[in-house]
Amino acid sequence: MDDQTPDALVSAVILPMPPEVRAFTEAFRQEHRCWKYQHVPPHITLMWPFVSPGKPGAPDRALLAATTKKLRVVCREVAPFSVTLDHYDSFPDSGVLYLAPRDPEPISRLHRHILAAYPDYPPYEGMYNDYIPHMTLGFFESPEAIARACCEPFEPFTFEASELLFMVGDPDFTVPWSTAGVIPLGG
Repeated sequence: MDDQTPDALVSAVILPMPPEVRAFTEAFRQEHRCWKYQHVPPHITLMWPFVSPGKPGAPDRALLAATTKKLRVVCREVAPFSVTLDHYDSFPDSGVLYLAPRDPEPISRLHRHILAAYPDYPPYEGMYNDYIPHMTLGFFESPEAIARACCEPFEPFTFEASELLFMVGDPDFTVPWSTAGVIPLGG
């Protein structure tokens, strides 16, 4: 195994962004040289890290299939809902700048619903007390750098959250992640 190859894969459950948010995010990341997550599509994280799907080159396909199947059953109970990303916000202590939803509750409710089915996977390994739905734009060195980056106004993005992605990749985000399953909401 070379120095770039991770020992194990990780997984995540994400709410993917529609094309207009992806375009905005990719342009922002290009302009501000925010490359850390270039191998994962723009998204709102619901569960990460999630089930351990094996090693690079040898993922546990049975586990991936079983997890996809269970997620589909769990998410059948959640109807699609509208999301509006309408402002910038940040986690200044960690240098994260993100787009925030106008009403985070439907996303938080979905997160709690999945977490109830998978209680062994607290978000972000339990590092934070509260789950805060957010669409990461990039990481910055200081609160001042964040303030400079978020000065561009934008029209709110409204879209229907109707499916999730169960994704697998390396924990350092050095190679593209792959979709292990598409999880429809409400059916």
